[in-house]
Amino acid sequence: MRYDFTTLARRRASLARRSATLLVVIGIVGCDSGRVTEPPAGPAVSRAAGPTTPVFDATGTGVSSPSVSSVSLSNASFEQGYTGWAYQGNPGDYVDIGNLWQATDGTGSIDLNGVHPGSISQNITTIPGVEYTVAFDLAGNPGIPQGVKTLVVSAAGNSANYSFSTVGKSGANMGWVPETFTFTATGTSTTLLFQSTYVGSNIYPDVAQGPALDNVRVTWIPTPTTTTVSFGSGPFVYNGSAFTATASASPATAGTPPITYAGDCTNAGGTCTATATLAANGQYAASTATADITIEKIPTTTTVTFGTGLFVYNGNAFTATASVSPAAAGTPTITYSGDCTNAGTTCTATATFAGSDTYAASSSSSATITIDRAPTTTTVAFGAPSAVYTGSAFTATSSVSPAAAGAAAISYSGDCTNAGSSCSATASFAGSSNYLPSHSASASLTITKAPTTTAVSFGAGPFIYTGSAFTASASVSPAAAGSATIAYTGECTYAGTCTATATFAGNNNFTSSNATTSIVINYPVATSGDQCKKGGWQYLTDDLGNLFKNQGDCVSYVATKGRNKGAGG
Repeated sequence: MRYDFTTLARRRASLARRSATLLVVIGIVGCDSGRVTEPPAGPAVSRAAGPTTPVFDATGTGVSSPSVSSVSLSNASFEQGYTGWAYQGNPGDYVDIGNLWQATDGTGSIDLNGVHPGSISQNITTIPGVEYTVAFDLAGNPGIPQGVKTLVVSAAGNSANYSFSTVGKSGANMGWVPETFTFTATGTSTTLLFQSTYVGSNIYPDVAQGPALDNVRVTWIPTPTTTTVSFGSGPFVYNGSAFTATASASPATAGTPPITYAGDCTNAGGTCTATATLAANGQYAASTATADITIEKIPTTTTVTFGTGLFVYNGNAFTATASVSPAAAGTPTITYSGDCTNAGTTCTATATFAGSDTYAASSSSSATITIDRAPTTTTVAFGAPSAVYTGSAFTATSSVSPAAAGAAAISYSGDCTNAGSSCSATASFAGSSNYLPSHSASASLTITKAPTTTAVSFGAGPFIYTGSAFTASASVSPAAAGSATIAYTGECTYAGTCTATATFAGNNNFTSSNATTSIVINYPVATSGDQCKKGGWQYLTDDLGNLFKNQGDCVSYVATKGRNKGAGG
């Protein structure tokens, strides 16, 4: 269809009124500077589902979950006409559509054709290397003649052609179609250009009806990041200093995430949590990782020992010694089982260290000993190597060392009673539950004859002639030795000297011995008449010393004091 200039003038006037109406609407509604998406969600940290008790991971990894981010656009839905957009061509060429057409966002949209095809552009902030998506709604001026409207979108050296058919469309049913365009930024600022390529059929009214544009959005997806934080490999044993972690981000160009700590990162039993957070920066999305550890007590080793044997009964309970390594941890406690005193029994010791705030508890292996019987020494002795016969059996004495062990039994061999024989003694200790048996060496004794003393005696004097021979008596000491024999020499009946010799000849058990004694026998002398009267014969001695016998003149002899020279005188 062809249009004359009068019709075109009316159309331009109508378009001007629409622009004015659109400006009023924009003044009421206000400027939509662009859509802003929700903030990115927190990082998705991969953590194993823990059991009832906490599970600690010394290394944690956090992966970002970047969401779509929006680039701020000025007047993205054309509620203020083409305000905020740069244009090329005559200002009157741009047709702002207010509420006369159906819009996809708000009430405004824009026809890129006026009298001639036009273009609009806007500089947006970009990040080099990031891919951006431009979303927009495309339709066309539904005026007559209807046909295919075209435009090109370009940014950062990239461009794409789009077309829309207005056939069968109207202001109330524009048939908007969502379109997208992508580009990769090469600088920190990029020009986004929408340019109509619709020229119609060179009929003036047809050229003025171009592609329609509404609801322009520019979005991008930040580059995902992975943050890792680690305390390293365990075990994590108390050392007096706070444990620290290291953190890194991937890709490395995203930067190094700082670490914050929570909990007790120094003391044993404490739980230390390290959180590394990489903040969103430039093209990179934020990510967070958490690692946690439990600080272990310093391990200990407890040992117990009885030392080196032999473990011989000594009457006291055996004790062990125990130690904890490291020594600074403290002292263990020793417990005993079994019989630790008596021989033939088993004694077991176990040491236990209860632990402390800093050091872990530990127990030793058991140390076991068997207590041996104590050795003994038995001795036997007769006191002297020889002894003199006593008539009784000789006995030895024995001793056992140690004395607490008990007494030994003595056994004898040989003749231990009689002289001239050899007697041997041996002592034996039978042993006991705590002491070993022992036997003495043999002790020998030689028994010698007992000495004797022989005594001989005529009794008490004076020894006066009696007409019978005088005899002596003899004795042997000891009496058990036997009897002595007496031999006489000299004059033992008449006046004179009589000698008696007693001899004990000795025997198996006693030595021999002898003794000699002498007496002088005198004749009796009358000293009174009465003695003469009673007496028989009197033996007198005359002046010459001759012995004579007076049988009757005793009285006269006495009276003359032995000078009577009667008969025989």
